[in-house]
Amino acid sequence: MAGKSYGSSNEKAILSPIEEMDSARALLQFLRFQQHDFMNHIQVIHGYLQLNKAHKAMEYIEDIIVQKQNLSAIYKLQDPGMSACLLSGLHKAAFHQVELKLILDSDWPLQANSRRIAALCTELLYVVIEAAAAFAGKAVTARLFDTTGGQILRLELPYDAEAPQLSEELQHLCELASTVGCVISRHEGANLLQIVCEVNRNGDKDKMGVAEKS
Repeated sequence: MAGKSYGSSNEKAILSPIEEMDSARALLQFLRFQQHDFMNHIQVIHGYLQLNKAHKAMEYIEDIIVQKQNLSAIYKLQDPGMSACLLSGLHKAAFHQVELKLILDSDWPLQANSRRIAALCTELLYVVIEAAAAFAGKAVTARLFDTTGGQILRLELPYDAEAPQLSEELQHLCELASTVGCVISRHEGANLLQIVCEVNRNGDKDKMGVAEKS
């Protein structure tokens, strides 16, 4: 993933034809995933009803309702780029058989460089999901929340081994983050890895940098 360009400070607000095509492909991919997911749900519910397990069918439906409520919260984010980031993250997590839990405690407002920030957050989420797929826990928790200075995307995953490729990818993303008014930091606990992306509300690059690992 190294070497990706996130554009210059003078990038245009409109998408290029190639970027529009990539966005359309990502949307189509997600819609296909949703269609497949919907059919799976119908088959499971139908199976429970055939076995006269109405209570199991109801429990399953209630779980689906919670999932759809989470999707609704994603759609309501003010920044559509961040909505696309999380939706594509759900698709990638499903592909890698990783459980992705979302906690949305922020509306994630639009900013002057929102598109570049969303691109950074998307690649960060992808990197973490791919890393989680190699660990026994196979789970990622992503939380969005507000601070006095801006917004934060915090990613947590249980880990049971060293991940040199993850460290290399994070270093690359840390360097990119400093060019878009963000800072990425890594924190390790007891079998828990936490990666934080802080977004400066004012996009002041001079005050942002690469955080030290704690």
